[in-house]
Amino acid sequence: SEKSQTDGFSVNLLNRQVVVGADGLPSAITVTRPASAHGVISERKIKLLAKPISLSLLKGGSRLPVTVHTPAAVWHTTPATVSWSSVVITGPAQLVLNASISMDGYIDFAVELSAATPADEHFTVDDIQLQVEWLPQPKDRLYYTNTSLLQYIFTTIHLYYNTSSLQYIFTTIH
Repeated sequence: SEKSQTDGFSVNLLNRQVVVGADGLPSAITVTRPASAHGVISERKIKLLAKPISLSLLKGGSRLPVTVHTPAAVWHTTPATVSWSSVVITGPAQLVLNASISMDGYIDFAVELSAATPADEHFTVDDIQLQVEWLPQPKDRLYYTNTSLLQYIFTTIHLYYNTSSLQYIFTTIH
């Protein structure tokens, strides 16, 4: 991983780069593939996200404001994975995000939702939304990058309750 030009950092993998924003979510994903034109082989960079991925809490039909409390920072690396965490405050809630990315580009997220302060212990929200907006990709590009945007699915969603927090675990971006 390396520091990016903005808050956060970037992780360079076999054929892609994931830029992680200060909030701990990917702000850019670029796939690099060889391209040939007139017998000359070069690299072709394909951007996948139209805008940074965001996680929002909604109350009364409005998105609650988000403040980064602890910017995303790498806490563990191996030759095959990079793991990081961040903390954001959104309205009365604190979101602790722990994530890891493996060398094949699979990203696993675990988000723990709890009260931001003891005074906010009994808060409610109407919805939790993860917004992902992909750039349009031509059919040949989807095949060429080996990335089927139609297969972007949350493979697991589990809710865990304990006395002071709700833990929301989901897996995404493969």
